[in-house]
Amino acid sequence: MEDVLEELVGEIYDEYDEIEEDDIIELSENHYQVSPDMEVDELFDELHLGEAPANHSPLVGGFVYELASSLPEVDMEVTLNHRVETHEVEKSFATNYLLTFIIKEVENRRIVKLELIIEKLNEEEI
Repeated sequence: MEDVLEELVGEIYDEYDEIEEDDIIELSENHYQVSPDMEVDELFDELHLGEAPANHSPLVGGFVYELASSLPEVDMEVTLNHRVETHEVEKSFATNYLLTFIIKEVENRRIVKLELIIEKLNEEEI
C-alpha cells in the first residue's frame, strides 16, 4: 500500500527509512544535485530564488514532472524561466533566471535523482 501511495505523492518516511541529510548538494557554481523529495518552496528559499511559482506540486520531483508534460526519462532537460523581484528603499530590480532541471535517474516513472543548473539571464531596474 505504501508503495502505491509513494507513486502518487513521493517518498513517505517512516521509522524504517533512512532520512537523507542533504537535499541540495553543490556540484559546482550554480550547479546542484537536488532531492526530488524536497519541498519546492524550500528549494527556492535555500537557493535565494524568491517565491516559487504558484499552483505547483509540493515536492520537487512532482514539480519537474508537471513541467516536463511527459513521462520522465534519464537525461531529459526541463527548463523554467523564473523572475525574482527585489525591492530596496530607492530602487527595485528584477532578475531573470533560467532554471534547467536534468533528470538523472528514473525508477518506475518516478524521478529519483535530479540536477539543477541556474543561469542568471539579466537584471533590470523596475
